[in-house]
Amino acid sequence: MQPLIPRHRLPLEPRLIAVGGGGGGAGRSTIARELASQLARRGRRVLLVDATMQGGVHHLNAQQAPTPAALHQDLESEDFVLAKAILAADRDKPALLSLPFTRRGAAFPPRVRAQQLLQQLREQQWEDVVLDLDARPDAFNASVLALSDLPLLVSTTEAASLSMTVETLRQMICYALLLQPEADSVERRLLDALDALPAHFDLQALHDAFQHPDVHGLLLYVLENASPWLVLNQTRDAGERDLSQPIAMGFGAMTGVRPRVLGAIGWDEQRWQYVRNGFLHQPLSAPGDNTATLVQRILQISQTREQQPRIPPAHLRLPTELIGTPENLPPTDIRLAWRRLWDGLRRESNFTQFVLPTEAREGLLLQLEEANQRLQGWLVQQEPPRPAHTTTLQVHSAVARGLQQARAHKGISVRDLSLRSRIGLRYLEAIESFEVEALPREVYLRGYLREIARALDLDPDQLVQDYLDELHAERTRRLQEP
Repeated sequence: MQPLIPRHRLPLEPRLIAVGGGGGGAGRSTIARELASQLARRGRRVLLVDATMQGGVHHLNAQQAPTPAALHQDLESEDFVLAKAILAADRDKPALLSLPFTRRGAAFPPRVRAQQLLQQLREQQWEDVVLDLDARPDAFNASVLALSDLPLLVSTTEAASLSMTVETLRQMICYALLLQPEADSVERRLLDALDALPAHFDLQALHDAFQHPDVHGLLLYVLENASPWLVLNQTRDAGERDLSQPIAMGFGAMTGVRPRVLGAIGWDEQRWQYVRNGFLHQPLSAPGDNTATLVQRILQISQTREQQPRIPPAHLRLPTELIGTPENLPPTDIRLAWRRLWDGLRRESNFTQFVLPTEAREGLLLQLEEANQRLQGWLVQQEPPRPAHTTTLQVHSAVARGLQQARAHKGISVRDLSLRSRIGLRYLEAIESFEVEALPREVYLRGYLREIARALDLDPDQLVQDYLDELHAERTRRLQEP
């Protein structure tokens, strides 16, 4: 659960899952409907709240219009009865509360405040309440995300969707500050600090605006306890799905709050055929995750959270905490997680080109390089001792030693060489240290060696020949060992 607003949780209180962010076309409503349907099919009592104030479409799938008693109610009035506005559902389907139908007339939007609505929802006899928010990063949507137990930010990999999701996250942080119990006692300083924030603030701007001790503690509490989740939707290939963690890390650099990743859902061109036929009874078969996978992770949310620990920057101790992996993972999984972050932030994508500022991107790459240097030493301590021949090989590899000397002679760091050659930092380190087990496949190794030779003004053909000769000789020697 997201402990963003301190409060006493009542027994049997429903879990509030808010689905927002992403802009138009990101798939929020589809995912909200699928999540509610999948949860209901698992035997849970589920309420789907249509909070898209501009219209609302979920009642079309319910094949039933809201009752007359639900119409023309003022949600801010004391006479409003939430139960009258809820459409009951058959077994294994979610019930529906459609807020757009509570409007007083065609020209008047629904009158509803987030705190009042969520308080009433928490008093209902549901196990899960899924709230489908619209695309606007306004006060209502931001407050619902801040007050919910499980805020989900849905985005595609398109630049406009990612940018809207960042703005939604920024607004969530601002309204979380205003909703803190201590906010009234420091109202003037809090409003002054928020007024000093630029529209597209980053972590440094937050700390600059909230320097006064009266409000700095509030800021630290919000940044440390905000726990949004990112759902990357409509991904078209494995490369886009691998961007989910780099995007989350970039969001953290831009806003001060790094979301965890709940999943990356693949694109399915026939998805609309399922959606228009009502609630989904079977998960879609597109590549990547599906809503059934997301539901399983939600039902095991404590375990899912432990798989992606989030430590505030000031409290980071281990390099794995920056990467976002548990320290007890196998070393190969930790290295893979690091490489995906590194490659994702170096890769030219909609996110790195149009959304993530250049300074933030360079700062994250520098942090990852420093973390990797610490990581290698830390992993050596965790791994069992390597066979003696591995150390001997690294010492007596003439080619590897020659590469290190050539790079040093040029005054180029490993990171600079990685940027010039577009080769992952981990592979460069493995090539220079002649780590046989960590080297890429030979077909890729040849290409990497040629790129390194060009960057260091060496003969590409000679380097490839010498390196592979040593590699083949070492592998032959290992096969012949008793």
